[in-house]
Amino acid sequence: MKKPNTTGDEEKRRILENDPLTDGVEEARCRCRVCGTWIELGSIPQIQLVNWADHCKKYHSRSVSVPPKLKPQRLEPDWLGLIAVMQAIHMLQHLHSYLVLLHMALRGA
Repeated sequence: MKKPNTTGDEEKRRILENDPLTDGVEEARCRCRVCGTWIELGSIPQIQLVNWADHCKKYHSRSVSVPPKLKPQRLEPDWLGLIAVMQAIHMLQHLHSYLVLLHMALRGA
């Protein structure tokens, strides 16, 4: 019995997920972002990228030899990090006020 090639399938899945023309990737198919067509990739555990490559070449004039570019990452705000920075700034402002008062008190003494 043939052993499933999970590493190869995971790599193929990553390639599809990072392709800017894909809109969704499932186990044995992916969706084209441009035309909305679901492209069958074969059966698990041996998915094939050839159907996807043929679709891109035939309908969207994209060469198979050109590696797909990575999808632009949507930047999510790091709210916890931002809150921590704001709290640190607030604490530094209080510390600065305290040091100014301490300096004034020591000069006057």
